[in-house]
Parts: sequence; C-alpha cells; structure tokens
Amino acid sequence: MFRKNRQGRGGGVLLYISEELNAGLNSELTCNTTFQESIWCNVKAGKSSMIVGLCYRSPTSSEINNDSLLKLISKASDLCTYKHLLIMGDFNFPEISYKDNSVAAAPVSIT
Repeated sequence: MFRKNRQGRGGGVLLYISEELNAGLNSELTCNTTFQESIWCNVKAGKSSMIVGLCYRSPTSSEINNDSLLKLISKASDLCTYKHLLIMGDFNFPEISYKDNSVAAAPVSIT
C-alpha cells in the first residue's frame, strides 16, 4: 500500500500494488512536484519495469494546478524512455470526449 494524504484536510491518494510485484515509491515524481494529489511507484515484474502513477484532479482545479499536472505527466514520460508508464486516476475533466478523442478546452502549454 502506497499512500499520500492531502495537506491540510482529509483525503489524498492510495495505491495498492500486489506484494508479488517488486514495488517502491518513486520519490522524484511523488515528492518533488508542485502537483500534490498524486503518488508514483516503480514496479518490477521479472525483467520488465514500469512506473505507475495515480492522480486526483479536483473538479475546481486552477489553471496553475492543471499546468503542474501536465508538467508532472511529461516528467513521468521522460523518465520512461526504457520502461512502461501507467497513469490512472480521477481527472474530473468533463471537456474530454473519449468518443471523439478530443478536448473542448483552451490549450495548455508545457514548458
């Protein structure tokens, strides 16, 4: 069980990974970020490895928080040049159309 409590009030994120897998906290993605509502683990299964991330984006998330989440996902992607990446969570983003694979929202830049 990997857990990160929300700062200042109840809530947070909780990630369960089977004990049969070799898993450890990825502190670079979990601790060194301005996006607080996420937890990231390095998982090894045999010769394969991956990074697993769990994120919660509040429905009232600010533009600054949205940018922080996108930067965090980009950083995770950069770390996975030789691994797999699995990102899960509740993104509370109603502008996403999974049917059309499109987003009806203003573009956000990642620098």
